[in-house]
Amino acid sequence: MPIESHDSPQPLPPLYFSTGEFARLCHVKKQTLFHYDDIGLLVPDRVDEHGYRSYSYRQYETFMMIAGLKEAGMSLAQIRVYLDEQDTDRRRATIVHELDQLNERISHLENVRTVLSAEVRRFDETVTTDLDAVSIVELPARRMLRSSSLYELDDAELVRAVADYVAHANIFSAALLARDIAQGDCTRYAFLLAHAPEKPRRTSEIQRTGSGALIPFTRPAGRYAVTYHQGPYDTAGTAHGRLLRFLADLNLEYGTYVYEEYLRDEITTRDSNDYLTRIIISLI
Repeated sequence: MPIESHDSPQPLPPLYFSTGEFARLCHVKKQTLFHYDDIGLLVPDRVDEHGYRSYSYRQYETFMMIAGLKEAGMSLAQIRVYLDEQDTDRRRATIVHELDQLNERISHLENVRTVLSAEVRRFDETVTTDLDAVSIVELPARRMLRSSSLYELDDAELVRAVADYVAHANIFSAALLARDIAQGDCTRYAFLLAHAPEKPRRTSEIQRTGSGALIPFTRPAGRYAVTYHQGPYDTAGTAHGRLLRFLADLNLEYGTYVYEEYLRDEITTRDSNDYLTRIIISLI
């Protein structure tokens, strides 16, 4: 590795930087610039008779391209090949490929952020929950991804459909028909719901599964009646009944679906007696 002389350097012309200055500008150590010089990736614009390197301000853009490609996942060897490439079409194809890869990573991370943010909200909500209360609240519109219909499936088909769905999405909620709840049947799910990415998917990007699709679904904004159930899922009928009796007592009409939102589930507790489900229904 070239060693800079300890002799006093000559004054630099305008818009040139010493190695230390350029390193500070690029927020890296000088050793990084020495290494890039050694491998021919970013060679100083000038080296004087004492061995002092000088970088032109124009090389900052080159450094930022190197940093960007490195962050995108390219190796330094790959970046050097790209910078040495003279064919414009091949250079463009390289950048397009890296952009495609980067967009896939961003999409994946956005999905991860959606799931983790929702988990924090679930933890926060469980702290202030009054399990026996029924309340009427205003809720904003909520974008989600729903499964295909589960309503007409037999037991074997239902098991396969649910298994296929959870292989592609984390179940956040489920929808039941309010008319079934009113008749005392709290076991027939209409469809399952998962968190939607924060950026809407195009129709062409809807993910297909063996039993159908992850279909964009928006639960509309409006007034909802809300109650909670603590305990195993198959004992939620008590809470469903409490909710509908509350609405009947107030002569309130309600929508087609009752939604179960799983605030504490198998992910957050091993004891089914600690499961916590929020049950909501829209008001007409």
